[in-house]
Amino acid sequence: MSRAWLFPGQGTQRRGMGAQVFDLFPGLVAKADRILGYSIRELCVEDPDERLSTTEYCQPALYVVNALMFLERRRREPWPAFLAGHSLGEFSALFAAGCFDFETGLRIVLCRARCMAPAGNGSMLAVIGPDLEQLLGVIDELGLTGLDVANYNLPTQTVLAGPDASIAALDAVLVERELARTVHLHVGGAFHSRYAEQAAARFRDMLREFELADPKWPTVSSATGHIYRPGTVREVLETQIVRPVRWVDTMQFLHDRGVTEAVQIGPGRVLDGLWERFEPGAGALPGHPGKLVTQ
Repeated sequence: MSRAWLFPGQGTQRRGMGAQVFDLFPGLVAKADRILGYSIRELCVEDPDERLSTTEYCQPALYVVNALMFLERRRREPWPAFLAGHSLGEFSALFAAGCFDFETGLRIVLCRARCMAPAGNGSMLAVIGPDLEQLLGVIDELGLTGLDVANYNLPTQTVLAGPDASIAALDAVLVERELARTVHLHVGGAFHSRYAEQAAARFRDMLREFELADPKWPTVSSATGHIYRPGTVREVLETQIVRPVRWVDTMQFLHDRGVTEAVQIGPGRVLDGLWERFEPGAGALPGHPGKLVTQ
């Protein structure tokens, strides 16, 4: 049996996450507190000020929880064949793969969060039910040219990003026509779209301050749907914020290389559920970063 470990991204955060691992790694928790300037345990477990829903706090929190859950899992289980992370979760996967240490990864994610937090214009909508061709047909019919495909989660689960008004208009039509189930994502803006270009530019400048090694373990990028090649980590991370998450392609890559079991390393079971519902061979349509995908 070949296994992959999958790290979740923003939107999977929840009060109480990480409660079972903070006591296992007091040294790393203390380092996180010093870097962040607040108690990471209090934020994740209690969230007294309801900050977990904000990008600036959510992203570092998820990175820390994912990383600690990985370290705990590594103590008791053999290494998997592959690592992969969904959007923000890719940074946890790269930490696990040895591209940077825990502290460096947290500093990088904190920079990313601060770059993305001001980009709070727009929103994201998960559309569950229609395939991509059907969904694009509705978007074209409505003339909603400002929407971008942000996540290919399943052939029948697509996430769109764009202005609030366009998201609301599409949501209303899909629900009225009973074409889909929709979910507004708990994120701070229209990420993985053209609307995050300024955030990506700011992050690119900040990322230059950090040393990035090649993965020491096979790691699949959800920005490309392929394994990281030597010397490509920086390039992928620089553009990841404006590129769609190709999770269908990521799962197809893993399946094609014999992975039969995928385990989510992080709060919840979102990625477990996507893997269980994935049908090999039903890949995403080709597209380009930050643009609405058309055939």
